[in-house]
Amino acid sequence: MRYRAEAFDIWEYFCDQIHNATVRCRIDFAGRIDEEALTRAVTLSEETIPMVGCCFEGNGRTPYWVDKGFTGKDMVGVVEAGDDIEEEVLRAFAVRIDVGLGPVMRMTIVRTADADILCVDISHLVCDAAGFKEYLALVSGIYTKLRRGERLPVQHAYPRGTKPLFTQTGLREKAKLLRTPIEPSGRALQDQPGLDFHSGEKTAFMEYRVVPPEDFAAFKSALTSNGASINDGLTALYARAVARGLGLSYATFDSTIDWRKFIPPDVPYGITNYAGNCKCDISVEPGDSVLDTVKQAAQQMRLYTEGKYVLGEALEWDLAVRFIPYTFWKKNFARLLPIAPVTFSNIGILAWSDMNFDGMPIRFAYMTGAIRTRPYLQLTISTFEGACTLACNIYGSQEERQFVDTLLGDIVREMSAFTERSLANEIFSASTTEE
Repeated sequence: MRYRAEAFDIWEYFCDQIHNATVRCRIDFAGRIDEEALTRAVTLSEETIPMVGCCFEGNGRTPYWVDKGFTGKDMVGVVEAGDDIEEEVLRAFAVRIDVGLGPVMRMTIVRTADADILCVDISHLVCDAAGFKEYLALVSGIYTKLRRGERLPVQHAYPRGTKPLFTQTGLREKAKLLRTPIEPSGRALQDQPGLDFHSGEKTAFMEYRVVPPEDFAAFKSALTSNGASINDGLTALYARAVARGLGLSYATFDSTIDWRKFIPPDVPYGITNYAGNCKCDISVEPGDSVLDTVKQAAQQMRLYTEGKYVLGEALEWDLAVRFIPYTFWKKNFARLLPIAPVTFSNIGILAWSDMNFDGMPIRFAYMTGAIRTRPYLQLTISTFEGACTLACNIYGSQEERQFVDTLLGDIVREMSAFTERSLANEIFSASTTEE
């Protein structure tokens, strides 16, 4: 059986040719997971999202998904962890997903002495990070009912295309969206340098830092007291760290935005890609404080969060693949629509209720993206139980790994300094008022 390739599937397929476009999730359970129930749950999930059992055929004149009959047995595996658990986790994530050969999703249970770590790797052609969270919730729900012997609900494969995004958008408004591009400045995203170290042997690295719940809550409170959101603050800190690390007075990068907020609550939609891009161009002068950069980031983010203008990108690409031959895009995508070397993605909250797998306690979890090669650099942010995990994955040299290590360290350091400074100002203001 064949399934239609939607506009965003095609976009991610072209991106996959540059870096293996995947979304990853690590879940550290406090016990053992039932691999047989998990295997069956993955197989049953294909009733809702058939792409999980398919391969993507992108070499012909027309792209499509083709059912290869993959089941959970092809996608779920167990490995016994040795002395270095982190190395085993990296090994599970480092295997490339080939969407033309499949499977497009892989779950590896890394079995430690007393518990399991679930490493889930899914092609970005199937879904973005928000869609991945929906998929984990689907599999977790099926797994739970299987374990408890409960009756499974009827599943539906809902539309995965752009139609749900424009349910309440007429032709006149669509035309306006196409005429209103958002450009924070004249600097092109591809002009931003990325990783450019050429010394040493290349290796896969997955670096991350965890900000404890109390520290992250204090940072969020400090931002709120200054009229900014957590996304404004994280965007600003990333811009400052990138600019500092590359010796520049600015940082230009793509930041993701979830288009699902434009879908009315009563309109069903499938597990897919609904992630758009905000084009950030943030200046970072030597004398700028963190607050200066936060205010600049907040101002740029408002361009994308107010109104539907950000949907222009979705509409434009949907029309492009509908009316321009696929063979043209195969030849010209990389030249006409180059991928930004530097990107940022705030994946948001991972909810225990969406991935508890029959009530299994979870010690730690985070979600991240592809392992990228030079010059591409991506920071992903996710939170679980109040803790924030900053992650950056590269396939590069030790020098590039050191760059990433410093980048993450700078963000955490400035986060702490901004929080302490804001708290000191509050105490000073309070004492002044009392006097």
